[in-house]
Amino acid sequence: MNANSNPSVANGVGVEHSTQVTPISIRAAVTIVASVPILLVYPFMQKYFVVGLNVGSVKE
Repeated sequence: MNANSNPSVANGVGVEHSTQVTPISIRAAVTIVASVPILLVYPFMQKYFVVGLNVGSVKE
């Protein structure tokens, strides 16, 4: 039997999807959303972090 021969299956009407939003999936989504800006900004600010670490580590 071809999937295109049955219009209800071809249009996705006959397919049942069960999706649940769990606390773990919400936590994972928030973690990804929160880390993306940090990952985008870090390469541009890296030289300033390195200079700051070097200045802070020099003892007189």
